[in-house]
Amino acid sequence: MFSASSRGAFDQPKSHVYQPTAAAASFRNRFKRKRKQQPRQPGSSFTDTDRAAAEALVTDAHAWFKRVKQENSTAQHHSSSGSTDDDLPVAAKWAVGCLTMLQGLTSRVDLNGKIGRVVQTIGRKCVLALYETVQAKCSCKVLLQTDRQVRIDSDQLVPLGAGRIGRLIGLSGSARLNGTSVQITDYLGAGRYVCQPRRPSAAKPISVSSQNIEISTTCSGRCPASIAARHEKAFHRFVGNQAQIQSLKDVPWPSKEVLQSQLRSTKKPETTSLLRVLRKRWHPDKFLQEFGSRIQSAVRRAILARTTEIMAFINNNTTK
Repeated sequence: MFSASSRGAFDQPKSHVYQPTAAAASFRNRFKRKRKQQPRQPGSSFTDTDRAAAEALVTDAHAWFKRVKQENSTAQHHSSSGSTDDDLPVAAKWAVGCLTMLQGLTSRVDLNGKIGRVVQTIGRKCVLALYETVQAKCSCKVLLQTDRQVRIDSDQLVPLGAGRIGRLIGLSGSARLNGTSVQITDYLGAGRYVCQPRRPSAAKPISVSSQNIEISTTCSGRCPASIAARHEKAFHRFVGNQAQIQSLKDVPWPSKEVLQSQLRSTKKPETTSLLRVLRKRWHPDKFLQEFGSRIQSAVRRAILARTTEIMAFINNNTTK
């Protein structure tokens, strides 16, 4: 049914790209199905239909394994010569969605070191959407992908360095990992990175496309402005709660960092109203007037001392 040359092709070892054994079985199955569609009488000769089907399948097999041989030789050449994905076309090396860093620019030095995500490839050039460090409402500096786009020669692009922190997004096969915080440890080429999950620390490194890595950052919640916002919520809960104040821990006292954040982040027109609120809240006499019925006598003196200390800090930082 098959020529000697085709049988020899089927006996070749497995390729790194294709599986010839599976391909041969597929060709044989296709021939069997073709024969069942046109059965012949026992003892009849090999029909023209049989011969045409067999020749077509053998031709397909030869073309298949010729392509396998060419790709294997190309892979061996890259491996022996130390070639990297620099030999790949731009569209394959920096596909749409890849994360990369700009480096070696001479005409636009201000862009060196910036991170971008490829949104389009045009010949040897890539269009990048840049990530910029901006100031959030809480005055924290965060990294966000902006609408600013630049067209850069692909030779000026390099992979992200090891140590960059990001999180996984858009995974379908391993959807449970979406949202996991990871640290980039290595670059494999063609837009793929090796990432180490940060929690748990015993998790194995994974290889993902840069399209599934998001490096945008948000406020960590540890900045003074965020701490001050949480303190405000805690104080309002304290006001609504009618429980007895039995110790200093029962009062959400503001730290010096919280008070400084409130005083510094407020614009001048709002400073007067803010000082009025703070002085009414922490003045010893006002505090006793508001919460005196809840304060037990054993902690009254300690609470008056703490409110006096807070009030003195507010006045000292206001006069500067």
